This record gives sequence, structure tokens and C-alpha cells, in this order.
Amino acid sequence: PTVLIATDDPYVQIPNTESIYTHRFTNERASANKGVYYLPTATSIAPELAPRPEPTYEVSFLGTVFEDRVETLRRIADYCEDTKRRMLVAGKILGDATVFDHYRFVDVRIGTIDNPEKWAIYSDSKVTLNVFRQSEHQAQSANPRIYETTGFGHAALVSGPGRSEVREIYGDTIFHFDSPADAVAAVETA
Repeated sequence: PTVLIATDDPYVQIPNTESIYTHRFTNERASANKGVYYLPTATSIAPELAPRPEPTYEVSFLGTVFEDRVETLRRIADYCEDTKRRMLVAGKILGDATVFDHYRFVDVRIGTIDNPEKWAIYSDSKVTLNVFRQSEHQAQSANPRIYETTGFGHAALVSGPGRSEVREIYGDTIFHFDSPADAVAAVETA
């Protein structure tokens, strides 16, 4: 028997999965159908790491900077620059890697962020930003970043654009946004 756990739904479609895999799972509720079962990916167990009493970063973003995330990240970087607050963008940048070069209050770490560094960043941030990618099919479910950040409990979470399942699970315990302007307002509130 073979098993597929599709973690890139609904962004990337894998062809012929029904003929290749005996058991199929997806971490996106909207992608579940006959023979494909919904299985949230959640998070690994967080280490015992105390939050820093005075975090270095007001806002951190960990992940891949896809083109459709740039506008939101730039709006928040502008906000951090205007208010003289530190921001960290850590991960891979697809496209123009110089997009954040002119900011004085934005640090960029390009590359793969391993688990120990990820947890250290969360504990050194007041707010962690989760930006969902755009997709052809409307997504509903939380991604691992939401489970990680809320499970760790060190930083406030600002997440969006809004997804129905995220609101069902978390309600107003996290800060939601639907546009780059909403994201800036959510960061300010958080």
C-alpha cells in the first residue's frame, strides 16, 4: 500500500493520484472528496523555550515569499518602517530578492529555516504573520504555520486572507485580515 498526504492542496495538483496511491489525504478541507480524506497537518511538539521578555521583532514572517505575498509583506514593511518597528522576513524569496533592501527596520534571512531557528524566531517576535497563497480553488483550512504559532503561544498571530475553517477553530483568538490594508490594521491591533 502507498500513502499520499498532499500538503500543497489546493495550490498544486498531483496528476493520477488515484492510480498511484492506495490511501490519499489532504490538509485542505475543500480538496477532500471521495477517496481523499481530510487530515490537518497540525504541528510538531514545540520545545520548552521561554518567550523573550523584550522580543527583537514586532513582526516576523517565516515561509516562502511567493509573488502573491509580496504586496502584503511590503505594506507591513512600510508600516514597520514608518513606526520604526523591527520586522523579520525569513525563508525563501521567489522573484526579486531585493524587494526589502531599502528598508532600515526590516531584516531578511534568505534560505531554509530549520526547526530550532523557527522556534527561536517565534519566541523573539511579538506578532507572527501568516499569509495564505492565492489559489484557483477557494481554500478553507488552516496551514501548519497557524497550528505552530498558536500551539507555541509566544507571539500573537495575524493570518489571512480569511478562511472559514480558521475562523471556526480560532474565532477572535487570532487576528484575521482580508487585504494588505487590513493586515496592517491587524498588526497594529495585535
